Amino acid sequence: MNTQNHQFQFKQNFIVNVKVYTPDDNIKIKKSVILTGAIGVNLEKYLKFIEELTKLGYQVVTANYPGTWDNTPKVGRKYDYGYSDLVEEFIPGLIEYLRVEDRDNPIIVGHSLGAQVGTFYAVKNQASIISIASAHVYHKTYAGTMWENKIQRTGPIFKTLIFLYGYLPGYKFNFGHKEAAKLIKDWIKMVSSPDISHIVGDNYPKPNRNNYYVNIKGDEWAPLQGTELLASYLNNPNITQIEVPDYITGHIHSTWLREPKFMAELVDSTIQKWRN
Repeated sequence: MNTQNHQFQFKQNFIVNVKVYTPDDNIKIKKSVILTGAIGVNLEKYLKFIEELTKLGYQVVTANYPGTWDNTPKVGRKYDYGYSDLVEEFIPGLIEYLRVEDRDNPIIVGHSLGAQVGTFYAVKNQASIISIASAHVYHKTYAGTMWENKIQRTGPIFKTLIFLYGYLPGYKFNFGHKEAAKLIKDWIKMVSSPDISHIVGDNYPKPNRNNYYVNIKGDEWAPLQGTELLASYLNNPNITQIEVPDYITGHIHSTWLREPKFMAELVDSTIQKWRN
């Protein structure tokens, strides 16, 4: 696996460091794809997954979210952004590093937050989306899960912390790392309502897009109802529920990244079906 480093400017304030991972020279590139990750998860956690994708012939373009990890400046009172900024500037910034032939209909492989952003991008722009362990966070979709009674209480708590810090210190309670204030405020609105007009604008379409939504059975952070709601913003949503292999333990929302070969193969088979 070979790596190239690039940068682009986001919202005139942030510098985003881009990584382009390319298969070894003896492997022909099938497609270049964008990978967008979960909230607060460093890109380094995806390296095994990326390596498996490159073995299957994919060039992977990815970056940490603006103002986090290796990107500067860090999020705070002066440096902020929301979901709509990620849709309008972050995804297009990554698309510029895809192969030219893959830019008109970019394939976004998104995990958790990354699939939310990818879906909202696809609502407004031509794109194909593969969603892994993601869901709309509308509170009613969490019925019967550990989040059922908790998720609506997060709003006032998060708003207070944002007022005090200028960002959400998610590292204090295992919800991301240091997260942009507007991003979290947008998330809170999603908890209250399935409406996404604050992200994609009023009268948003329900377009035809290549899509594949992978729900992981037992994932209480992204329950099936929430995955179905997220997918419903596109016409003819394609949703499947899978069980992770028995050898993967822990919180399955993210622990699949430890042994990601099966997920990379699922991504590959989906893209090959689209191509055929």
